[in-house]
Amino acid sequence: LYNQKLYHLNGFLDTGNNLVDPYKKRSIILINLKINISMENTIFTPYETLNHNGLIKCFKPQKIYVDKKEFSNYLIGLAEKEFKIDGIDCILPNTMKGRLE
Repeated sequence: LYNQKLYHLNGFLDTGNNLVDPYKKRSIILINLKINISMENTIFTPYETLNHNGLIKCFKPQKIYVDKKEFSNYLIGLAEKEFKIDGIDCILPNTMKGRLE
């Protein structure tokens, strides 16, 4: 739920996704570039990978539901490239693993 609009996305739980906002320790869900969400109150979050570092453009949704379970204190970040997994709109972080099993 973001700006009073509900989005339905297909997600993939990536145990290697450990992206975290270094300031408030919020995990980041990555969404595909093709998802049309007008972002307000953008939060630029620094990240570092093995071969790259930069900023991810993020926003804070009001609520997140995955398999009818509610999550809070997460950020949504726009991926720099489209995902190479067919039918996937978002990459869920490792921190959701225990709650989704």
